Amino acid sequence: MKIPTKTLSRLRSDADARSAALIGGADVARLGLQAVYFLLLAATLGAAGFGLYAGTVALVVLVQMLGSWGTTDLLLKHVSIDRGQLSHWLGSTMAVTVVTSAVLSVVLLAVAPLVLGDSYSLRLLLPLLVSDLLALRVVEIFWAAFLSVDRVVEAAVARLGWAVVRVIALVVYVSTNIDPSPESWAAVQAVFLGLLAVGYLVHIRRILGVITFDGAFRRVPAGEGFAFAIGSTSETVYGDADKALLLRYEGDAVAGSYTAAYRLISFAFVPVSALVVSKLTSMYRAGHASISESLDIVRRYAGLVLVYAVVAGAVLVGLARVIPEIIGEDFSDMAVMTLALAGMPLLQSSHRILGAVLMTSGEVHRRGAAQVFTAGANILLSIILISHFSWQGAVMSTYASELALLGIFVAVIVRRRRIEAAELLAQRAALR
Repeated sequence: MKIPTKTLSRLRSDADARSAALIGGADVARLGLQAVYFLLLAATLGAAGFGLYAGTVALVVLVQMLGSWGTTDLLLKHVSIDRGQLSHWLGSTMAVTVVTSAVLSVVLLAVAPLVLGDSYSLRLLLPLLVSDLLALRVVEIFWAAFLSVDRVVEAAVARLGWAVVRVIALVVYVSTNIDPSPESWAAVQAVFLGLLAVGYLVHIRRILGVITFDGAFRRVPAGEGFAFAIGSTSETVYGDADKALLLRYEGDAVAGSYTAAYRLISFAFVPVSALVVSKLTSMYRAGHASISESLDIVRRYAGLVLVYAVVAGAVLVGLARVIPEIIGEDFSDMAVMTLALAGMPLLQSSHRILGAVLMTSGEVHRRGAAQVFTAGANILLSIILISHFSWQGAVMSTYASELALLGIFVAVIVRRRRIEAAELLAQRAALR
């Protein structure tokens, strides 16, 4: 029996609502765990130690998303449309991730001393390559695989499990009375998160079945994979390149306070990101037809998201005045830094939504090109402005690049809609 179109649409809408609720709830819980982790780690390491740790993490994060060469996005895209491709895309994703992450690890080991200068620590970088480059890629594979087949519970738990284990590791670290240092903490974290990654791989194999490695590399379109990867990598540049540069030019104390302020602001973005992620499968199915249908999905929640972003930014400014009293007075500059960054949740939410529209409607190459351009501009501006204006320069470069990216996304969407409208008129004229 054929299901009526309206009934099918309502069922999909209900499923999307449940998915959004599950992923949103898991990410709100993850947000709370991230806050606990942030406060405890900052208080344990102090501003200088936290700055050294955060600056080195920022360098790893800059290439983190390249570790899978966009294959997690390709898996989500293709399997959302045809679940029969799951075993093949799992094999491709895992194979490409192993090779690419290994190459990037070697590159980082060579480049890190040049970028970080006197702040470089091999004992800190090595365990971070395990936890923040390799293990996190496994978490993303787990998440994409289960989300693509609408097993939302497992997908929601994937990143939540990462946050839970990291907090447990930190509590164990603090309770063992180890002399706190960024290096010793990174080593403990790598052990815990490495074990989690192994557990995730076992669970994927047990629940989702056979993983096919035949033709694993041939299946991945290099250009499209790179477009996904460079787009995701560029997103991290706006939030992390300036931290590595601050560590080099201004020292670990300034880098620590700025990172704390930026992390606080980024907490407001977590629920927005969760909502967008929960809509990706339906947006891929809709955007496969036209960009207008993908836009129709985001229109339903865009207004609410923007109001939330404004309110969240204001609330976090108030919190920034209190947090230094909890984690230590050496973070006293955090309040004024947070005030300067208070507009970021609104900008990040706007371009995250529009970027998802482009990604799910066949415009991933233009999205990637725009992100690469603005990420490069962000790095260049950061180098120039931080050397002259310290952390205020980092704020200026971040706002400039975020606004430029938002403007480009809007221009691409307007252009694509005009093309689709012209094609539709031409089709109608041909039928007359």
